[in-house]
Amino acid sequence: MNWTSIEDLFIIALETPPERIDALLDSHPDGAVSAEVRRLLANHAKLSSDDAGAGFLQGLDRTRASALIDASDKASEPDRIGRYEIVSKLGRGATGVVYLARDPTLGREVAIKLLSQSLSSDPSAIRRFSEEARAASRLDHPNIIAIYEIGRTDDDRLFITMAYHPGETLRERIARGRLEIADAIRIGIEIAEGLAAAHASGIVHRDIKPENILLTNRGACILDFGIAKIGAQTLTKTGAALGTAAYMSPEQTRGVGVDHRSDIWSLGVVLYEMIAGVRPFRGEIGEALVYQVRHDAPESIEAFCPALSDAYAMTIMRCLEKGSALRHQSAADLAADLRAHRVSRWSPSLRRTRVAATAAGAVLAIAIFAVLNNESPAPVERTQQAKRPIQDAEAYDLYLRGTHNWNQRTHDRLQSAITLFEKAIERDPQFALPHAGLANTYINMSNYGYMRSDEALAKAMTAATRAIELDPSLAEAHASLGFLLASSMSFAKSEVSFQRALQLNPASASTHHFYSLLLMMELRTDEAMEANKRALALDPLLPVANTNRGIILVQQNKFDSARLELSRSLEIATRNPLAHYFLGAMEASNGRWAEALPLLEEAHREAPTLPGVRPALAYTLRRLHRSTDADSIVRLLERGGTDPRSRINVALYEAMSGHMDSAFAILGKAQLDVPTLIGLHAAPMLSGLRASPGYPRLLARLGLNPKLAPAGSARRLEASNASQPARR
Repeated sequence: MNWTSIEDLFIIALETPPERIDALLDSHPDGAVSAEVRRLLANHAKLSSDDAGAGFLQGLDRTRASALIDASDKASEPDRIGRYEIVSKLGRGATGVVYLARDPTLGREVAIKLLSQSLSSDPSAIRRFSEEARAASRLDHPNIIAIYEIGRTDDDRLFITMAYHPGETLRERIARGRLEIADAIRIGIEIAEGLAAAHASGIVHRDIKPENILLTNRGACILDFGIAKIGAQTLTKTGAALGTAAYMSPEQTRGVGVDHRSDIWSLGVVLYEMIAGVRPFRGEIGEALVYQVRHDAPESIEAFCPALSDAYAMTIMRCLEKGSALRHQSAADLAADLRAHRVSRWSPSLRRTRVAATAAGAVLAIAIFAVLNNESPAPVERTQQAKRPIQDAEAYDLYLRGTHNWNQRTHDRLQSAITLFEKAIERDPQFALPHAGLANTYINMSNYGYMRSDEALAKAMTAATRAIELDPSLAEAHASLGFLLASSMSFAKSEVSFQRALQLNPASASTHHFYSLLLMMELRTDEAMEANKRALALDPLLPVANTNRGIILVQQNKFDSARLELSRSLEIATRNPLAHYFLGAMEASNGRWAEALPLLEEAHREAPTLPGVRPALAYTLRRLHRSTDADSIVRLLERGGTDPRSRINVALYEAMSGHMDSAFAILGKAQLDVPTLIGLHAAPMLSGLRASPGYPRLLARLGLNPKLAPAGSARRLEASNASQPARR
């Protein structure tokens, strides 16, 4: 037991307002420490009335603390709970004490959890404890401790009876040092399989941590479903963040949007801790730790365990993605990934030898090819790095056709690209390029609003990860991962992936283009323009790069130049909804409603769910006094339900209509991990709102810079609002 931590937390608790003590203790990363402090707080009046209490505050030592804590419990230790005879105390958790007991009726040993005396008068604690038993009793799996019975003692305290298996908690095992990789992976697989069974029954644990994992002779078992979420039923008040802070997912710290993927995050933290010997987020209690969980990228696990394979490291770090859509989408998938990697466990030296041998062979092949074709080795090297030697000509043809369709960005072309990439993979499953292409396509299905973000980005992560597994030296694979991470607002990780891609192949036009998107999202517009110039120098007819150049100019308030570039991109690819939208939005922002309308209608025809398109079209129609048509578009906006993109589109329409309070109320209900790319799409239309007091805050909420508004927009808004039609 960490007695220094107990003392520190106890002193902090004494200085904390009573109504905030539970939140303080719940946020502590060590459940055992917070449990002991709860016991001391319950007896604080007694402790502070004598010399022992004063001594405790002066300096805590293990002997004195143990005596104080044990003395406070002895009087209340039961000899019997219901019909069960108490043998010994096994441990204490946040909600109660666990005893080893004997069932005289069946002659077997059982474990009994008795609700803590200090919580017995708390209705919410009683309800949570009861739900724990009901939730776990529905589960029958070797990696979940079975529940036998729920009952009440003579003094009306709740208890549950569970199967007893001798062993130790994972917390006790970690305290002796980090685990061997094979042991940690085995435990991870067993816990993932137990979670898969719980999730299949609609049960989310929400408190996976080493204290709630029991290591037995039959394997690792999950304990304590006391704060579980049963289907859509929340066992605590809305907005409360239940769990242990160091193991809570970002969405769980906010108290909203928690589903089975939160358990996958928590298991990722546990896997990291078993192998690295430290937690990925190691801040002190309270806001510092929560901030790390929400915003900071954990240090690479390989820094603590160089012997860990790349595949294992990638699997574990994927569990710790901030956006739930980027994690494994089921515990079964996580278990399968961990199991699949067990067949290849190279030592670091063997991996280095293999990579060096492959690199040497590649250099020799490039040199021979260059001599035979009278070319310098450096252009040839860039070409070779773009793809592996073609094993199936038809698969490569399918890949090229898929890439052509993907570059068009319309819904039908993206669907065709998915089909073509999947056919290429079916013909040659080891061909990495179509996996990268598939990732890019799903990312655009998300960014253009053709598919729910969580579903599309999860598919993209699977494809990008597979591409890197098949060929770690493939620049396009790392660029796809960078594109995915940028679209999910993981900007620091995205930068790392792009730098790796550019190191592998500096002559990739698409990589420079994707990198410019990241730089745009971070408002590094000068750097974004440089990356865009490199992309166009390598491929002058790349349609998306031409369009992107126009959007960067919009960000820089260079609207005349932006119009020229966007118009030029339409000459290269006439079906270009993004170019149509930005041109139309700029016209609308300047009050040229009649000129804006055909451009926005074309964008809506090609990509109706592109962020910003429907609100801009609806508002333009209303400005042209076409209320019936505007109402039809607004109804389409409102049909999106709770999808974050739909909420943001509705909020944009409210903002454009001058209803800032309504816009902020809607944005407050949208998930916080919606890609900032939405904000970029909305920028030209929102720039006309600069006169509104809430405009800077609205831009900031969408990840934009308030300086994006063009000069004179305030005067235009003031004039246009004077004649604005009434809101429907």
